[in-house]
Amino acid sequence: MPFVRLAALCLALSLAGCVATTERVTLVPDARQEIVPSKGHDWLASRQKVTQVGLMHPAGFAKTGTWVPFALEMRNRGRTPIEFRMQDADVLYMGKGGDLILPVKTIEQIEQEERRRHAMEELVVGSLASADVSLAMQMRAGVGQARRERRETMEALEQEHLQNLEAFHQYALKDHTLQPGALTQALLLVELPEAHEGDKHYAVRIKLGDELHEFKVVQSTPKS
Repeated sequence: MPFVRLAALCLALSLAGCVATTERVTLVPDARQEIVPSKGHDWLASRQKVTQVGLMHPAGFAKTGTWVPFALEMRNRGRTPIEFRMQDADVLYMGKGGDLILPVKTIEQIEQEERRRHAMEELVVGSLASADVSLAMQMRAGVGQARRERRETMEALEQEHLQNLEAFHQYALKDHTLQPGALTQALLLVELPEAHEGDKHYAVRIKLGDELHEFKVVQSTPKS
């Protein structure tokens, strides 16, 4: 999945509202993994006998209360299909208070959040646009233009909402069959626990068939 599309999807859910621009993301490869640069971003690649998985995590999601995205590429190099289920993916958060399994967001939860975001945006933007119309009516000037701009704005919001739903339906991690030679690109989302400050250590585990791929990722923000 292109990084630009990943960032756009995350912003669509207002996940990056408090981006830590100085945050550093460190990928920690084991003996069977390597870091592969691609279009200005590093992927952590894990290759086993039959399957291959790549993981990328963008900077800017270290603040508590946000959803944390991981981009995945999963490839089946075998001769038989592999059934992937959501329970085959989990994210372990390793904090000072102990380890914690972070539930992976389902497509239903992601779509619900997008609908909530869209409803809030419609309420705020619609209220501002209606205020412009009311002001134009009081001034007896530009009423038609104000109404047209309000209609165009609301139509643009609806179009953006439908595009986001379509993109999430396409890219959100879900149950699927990975055919021989096929490559799946997906977005894995978890919610960062509250009251966990400082460096954040994750272990993302993806099971494909009989093979387990585990990725270690560290988010760190320099102290001010």
